[in-house]
Amino acid sequence: MVVSIPRNEAPEATGLPTLARHPCGRFRPRDSGVAAPMPRPSALLAHFAGPASLTLAATLISFAAVGPGCGGGNENEYKPKPAYSGRPVKLPDVPNLSNKPKKNGEVYTVAGLIHDFRSRVHSEKLLEQESITVSGYIVKTNLHEAPPCAVHKTGKKDGPECEKNPPPIPAFWIADEKNAPEHLSIPVMGWAGNYADIYDAVQAYKRPNVKELVKNKWGSEVPNPIPNKDAKVTVVGKYSSTFTLASQGVEANPVTGIITYKSLKYDEPPPTPGTLPGLKLPSPSPSYLSILTSLRQLLETEKPLTLPRRSAAQIAYGASRQEQNLHIRRTGTGASIHIGAGAQGGGQADAGTSGRKRFIAP
Repeated sequence: MVVSIPRNEAPEATGLPTLARHPCGRFRPRDSGVAAPMPRPSALLAHFAGPASLTLAATLISFAAVGPGCGGGNENEYKPKPAYSGRPVKLPDVPNLSNKPKKNGEVYTVAGLIHDFRSRVHSEKLLEQESITVSGYIVKTNLHEAPPCAVHKTGKKDGPECEKNPPPIPAFWIADEKNAPEHLSIPVMGWAGNYADIYDAVQAYKRPNVKELVKNKWGSEVPNPIPNKDAKVTVVGKYSSTFTLASQGVEANPVTGIITYKSLKYDEPPPTPGTLPGLKLPSPSPSYLSILTSLRQLLETEKPLTLPRRSAAQIAYGASRQEQNLHIRRTGTGASIHIGAGAQGGGQADAGTSGRKRFIAP
């Protein structure tokens, strides 16, 4: 049954909300910008008095009781899906967080220095310091990268090849462990201004008992021995993300920073001093105590002893410092050695092939 509304009476005048057709076939209040609740069924029944009005009110009530779905059904009914049976997912392992200390007393560890360098909390204060102290192992140097045009004494100009391709700044890298990768290490620059500084230092440090260290072009001292892999050092310097002493450009390392060298102390010297391509290091001289021990063994056994020629002078020098009663007389092929009664195993060894005990000086 259809209920008609007089043309001269607008829908709002009846007291009913304006209705619009829903896509599912229902009617809903037209959006008028003002939230208005649906009239109660009793209000509808009171408004209409005739049978037709009752029919319309009953129809509206039935629409309200149907529910949110079209036709009373549930459009979003849950349908279970089978478990995933494709390629298994492999999650990465949980990383091992470092438990290394940031400092040992007032001395930074390399890991602690890198941590504060990357920290938003600590980096500003760290980079404002004029100098920091850090200890670690040398894991790498770039001395082997020196081109031939840069290997010469100071005062000589680099070759034309170096003008086309400038050589790198001499540097070494320190880390907390000997075999640490480069990304866990910090480069140290400024201990040598160029490879000519290192050339002069290698030549000067060949002499024993060097007291005065070679100074680089920036006025700091080149370490003795020359830094090399596996040495343990304590470095003092300015820490930053850049190195600005170079005459050509600026070196930058925003990942682990750069230490501008001021001083260095060896906690463990390198097994062999650093050198440059084409330069030969002298054979290491045996210490006085090791030579003296070998001499005592020589006087007690029938075995000959083989030492460099200059060892005689070193033995005599060491004996004088140790106040040992030891005398050496060099001969053409060897030496005559006498250790006084004050030394354990005192006795005499004569040079030459006829002697029962020999000291061979090749």
